[in-house]
Amino acid sequence: MQKTKAALWEFLQGLGKTFMLPVALLAFCGIMLGIGSSLSSEAVTDGLPFLKAEGFHLVFTWMANTGLVAFTFLPVLFAMAIPLGLAREDKGVAAFSGFVGFAAMNLAVNFYLTARGVDLEDEKAIEHYGIADVLGVQSIDTGLLGAVAVGIVVSLLHQRFRTQRMPDALAFFGGLRFVPIISALVLSVLGLLIPLVWPAFNGWITAVGRGIGHTGVFGPFFFGMGEVLLRPIGLHHILVAMFRFTDVGGSGAVCGDDVSGALNMFYAHLDCAGAPNAAVTDATHFLSQGKMAAYLGGLPGAALAMYHCANRRMRPEIKALLVSGVVACVVGGITEPLEFLFLFVAPWLYAVHAVLVGLGFLTAAVLGVFIGNTDGNVIDWLVFGVLQGSSTKWYLVPVIAAVWFAVYYFLFRWAIRRFDLRTPGRDQEPEQDAGDEEGPAPDAEKAPARELVAGKYDAVAILDAIGGAANIRSLDNCITRLRMTVEDAERVDGARLKKLGAVGVIKLDGHTVQVVIGPQVQSVKDAIATMIPVG
Repeated sequence: MQKTKAALWEFLQGLGKTFMLPVALLAFCGIMLGIGSSLSSEAVTDGLPFLKAEGFHLVFTWMANTGLVAFTFLPVLFAMAIPLGLAREDKGVAAFSGFVGFAAMNLAVNFYLTARGVDLEDEKAIEHYGIADVLGVQSIDTGLLGAVAVGIVVSLLHQRFRTQRMPDALAFFGGLRFVPIISALVLSVLGLLIPLVWPAFNGWITAVGRGIGHTGVFGPFFFGMGEVLLRPIGLHHILVAMFRFTDVGGSGAVCGDDVSGALNMFYAHLDCAGAPNAAVTDATHFLSQGKMAAYLGGLPGAALAMYHCANRRMRPEIKALLVSGVVACVVGGITEPLEFLFLFVAPWLYAVHAVLVGLGFLTAAVLGVFIGNTDGNVIDWLVFGVLQGSSTKWYLVPVIAAVWFAVYYFLFRWAIRRFDLRTPGRDQEPEQDAGDEEGPAPDAEKAPARELVAGKYDAVAILDAIGGAANIRSLDNCITRLRMTVEDAERVDGARLKKLGAVGVIKLDGHTVQVVIGPQVQSVKDAIATMIPVG
């Protein structure tokens, strides 16, 4: 039972991690689209006439078109990224098979609809089935859910048939070559079933979206709070993806096209450069604007409170930690380095933080702030707020952030002193420091291997603190965390990992462990991977 639970956790965490590759591309393309569309729009060029020059216009139009790459091909990107991320070997074949499976599924859907005599141009049929152009094929637009299903199925097929042996006469089709073949066959059969179940499933999703829509501004409140509460276990990506790319986050007509998903609707609005309708503005309630109160104001205020509450002699030592966390939060929209400084010492304070993030979403929605994209950082504020003109109400964000800064600062300062919370700089005594220097001394004999250093992180020592290579069953990472399945979680030395630079250690059960490193986690994972026989 424990092994099954650990395997499920590993799978769900891995699935959430695979979302990051297309989402990272989406964030970049969103910036390109935002800059290109804003600087080529009449609202901006009328105020800055020199931007109307043909050279500027061509450059900004090119940027906007380039930004459409991720938006236009988002489902197939997920269908490829999921098997790519879940596969431990031969990742290229897995990604290729993901594309083959996605194409086969949609071609099979087209075959079914055509064979049944469905008029693919009839408005009632289009509405009933959700017919749309998918990679040049008239199919049912299953969106992100269909892409995720394809990705999961292909990843399972890849794992099962990657080493498939065939009879001598068919040996050419065996091994890795068999994976895209079986993917095409299985997904083609799945495509025949989609028209039978999708209309009802699509209705359920629409009902959920309408249910949240009926809660008005409280929908974004629950969304923002839920994202923060799910973050420690790494499942927030799934919740976020549902709102960004499915009807749960909203749906409606944007410049004449029916679009589903909060982020899809926002990007479609940027592309057509028309005035946002109510559906678009409601959708952005689940996007960047809601995060900005906490990301640009609240968490930096919490960091300053932790700095002021630290022992004076420790402040120089924790200053770099806090500053890097603030930079990651404000510039990169990555909050874990700051959140995990207080999550483990005061979980109730983290719950309060989740409520405050939800209130940030609520406040932005009530005040009518209209700033989309994904990260909630200062870049989103500049590109999708300031550059888009005063209609976005970008000028309210600094005011809201200042209020959240004050609330977080005084709340955290009071809580840390009132309950003597062991935040950075408050849990180390001089005699312990001396002991700490002696602790890692046995690693000195491993000096020849110290080229395995990722920035400030010593991969050799981190691997030793995890319990050695023999303790690791699987190793992966997301944006800020090492994600591992281990033989025995008790062998993972959390205290030593923190001394080696880790922000926190999460033991979900006896075999599933996450080590919060920060933005440099990929380098740490790559260095450790060279010392262990796992992917």
